[in-house]
Amino acid sequence: MREKQSPTQFTDKVALLFLLLLSDPERKWHVHDFRREGISMGWASEILSALHDSHLVEREYRGKFSYTTLVSPQRLIGTWTERYSFSMNRQYSFRSVQKNILSELKTACKKEKKPPYALTLHTGANFLAPYVKSPAVHAYLEAKSFGRTLAFLKKALDLRQVMDGGTINFYEPFYKEAVFKNTRILRGFRVVSNLQLYLDLFHHGLRGYEHSTHLKHTLEEQRISLWSK
Repeated sequence: MREKQSPTQFTDKVALLFLLLLSDPERKWHVHDFRREGISMGWASEILSALHDSHLVEREYRGKFSYTTLVSPQRLIGTWTERYSFSMNRQYSFRSVQKNILSELKTACKKEKKPPYALTLHTGANFLAPYVKSPAVHAYLEAKSFGRTLAFLKKALDLRQVMDGGTINFYEPFYKEAVFKNTRILRGFRVVSNLQLYLDLFHHGLRGYEHSTHLKHTLEEQRISLWSK
């Protein structure tokens, strides 16, 4: 059954396709290449057609040898950034009496083979490009186990839910799979990719745009692209 979505909506599947394009910007992509991310050839073709209409990719029609190439990684990311908002993620805010809640989060998840969270916003970006000192912690929880993980952390960290002003904030991701692509462990913490940090910060209040720009410049100084793993 084909996904009942519009290719112009930047959904999880569209984000997965974007990430695959960005993983090898010079490659000639065939529609069957995207099946590895669970995207049918028909759906991939619709997304690529929409990207072609927006001048983000070039398509060469040669029957079964047809292929698509990315015009510019920077242009794709620019368009993606314009269409994305961190508010698309569902937020759950909590307060804790713990003085170092970030350290307690790591301790609570130390028995897991892979932490069920990924730090984002200033919390994650400060590991790479320190800029905004904020006591609040921001982390995605994996969608497939969101309810179970949230309940576990509430108990393990002795959290009290609040409407706003939380010292620790968990997010149910809009991009259920894409947001966890290319995560890495930094100083013992799981952090989202450079690109996801940039997307999340760009339109976020509390100096998000400034931090996104600082992150981008810091990576450029190290000759690291936003889309590199």
